[in-house]
Amino acid sequence: LLYCIAVFCIAVYCIVLQCIVLYCIVMYCIVMYCIILYCMLLYCIVCYCIVLYHIILYCIVSYSVVLYCIDIICAFGPLQDQGTNPSVRCMLSVSLATPLATMVNYVLVADSCKNLYFLQDGTIVYNLTVPSVVTAMAAGYFVAAEPNVLRSPIQSLSSPRRLSSHVIRQTQVALGTEDGSILILTDFRLVPYANVQLPITQLERLPTSLGECLDVLLCIGHFNAIVGFHKQELVLRYPTEDWVCTMTSTVRDEDGKAEVIVGLMNNTIQAFQLNHS
Repeated sequence: LLYCIAVFCIAVYCIVLQCIVLYCIVMYCIVMYCIILYCMLLYCIVCYCIVLYHIILYCIVSYSVVLYCIDIICAFGPLQDQGTNPSVRCMLSVSLATPLATMVNYVLVADSCKNLYFLQDGTIVYNLTVPSVVTAMAAGYFVAAEPNVLRSPIQSLSSPRRLSSHVIRQTQVALGTEDGSILILTDFRLVPYANVQLPITQLERLPTSLGECLDVLLCIGHFNAIVGFHKQELVLRYPTEDWVCTMTSTVRDEDGKAEVIVGLMNNTIQAFQLNHS
């Protein structure tokens, strides 16, 4: 009986020990499986982050390269050959003198890539690069002309120049830009004139009295005022209730006084009378 009991106990012990060993093996496999899954998940997350980082970096670099190429293309003249069409910002029809003292009609066209084109009979005969996008133009006589060389747009840079022996009143073009600077186109070159530090939307020539040959240049833009320049100096400033979106001027013959009529962004129209001197 004792022998049978001992055999039974030994058998039970072996079975229990076998179950414990099997349980440990199963638990070990489960733990290892979880560790492997965790490592694989962590590896996938790291790979995903690396791939996402490279994609973002590639997009940023590509965007920067595209912007740089656009700036380079816009900085070097016409874009017709590249298939890019910059937008026209403003135009002006004007007659300019040539070295032979003849007047030639041009259409000045400013685009959004800081270019100023001279069109004659539908053909670009000359172009200039402007420091900022031109948004307004006005013809007049704003700076004293020097008795220097005149150059026509159809001349090359190496062409001989014709000297002028006396100063004559020639048509000049005032250019207003997005950065607020005003340039004067005279003798087919740009001369700095003034700066209002804010975008300009319209320029207007205002003739002065008979004793003064230089015109007054009226300017409006993204500011609540009408400003006027004469001889590169600020000579008048009229505050307005809102931004001025359009203006026109006239000079009365009977008293020589100038009137400026402006339209504001708040749908009001105002008139100013200037002492024309």
